[in-house]
Amino acid sequence: MHAIALFLSITIFTYSCSSPQKPMMKNHSLIEGCPENISIKLGQTYAIKLPAIEGTGYLWIPKPSAFISWDEDEKYEKIITNSNPNEPEMVGSPTRQILTFKGIKTGRSQIVLEYMRPFGSRKIEKSCQFNLNVTP
Repeated sequence: MHAIALFLSITIFTYSCSSPQKPMMKNHSLIEGCPENISIKLGQTYAIKLPAIEGTGYLWIPKPSAFISWDEDEKYEKIITNSNPNEPEMVGSPTRQILTFKGIKTGRSQIVLEYMRPFGSRKIEKSCQFNLNVTP
């Protein structure tokens, strides 16, 4: 009886380790703050606030686009998670990274932001994609 249980355990473990699996990337529509569509006027600025943990090395990094220019400053805001907003912020506390861009060319484009460390393996942890329309 124990031999059958051991055989099944080994078989299941071997199968799970050898099965090709897609990397786990969170669906962009499930990421708080990730819009579906944005429409701005030429020269207008827009800020997106996406969940991040400041100080971990992970950042939301935008893919280049001919229609917008990104503010390169890293900006964060604290997420208030309890009833005492004056409590000191702890290392690893949830924050939102604020990404600001400006429309520089009229047209439509899909914008992609990837949450990753810009060094090392550069494995993408999350992605935010939205449609952008820059109007005159």
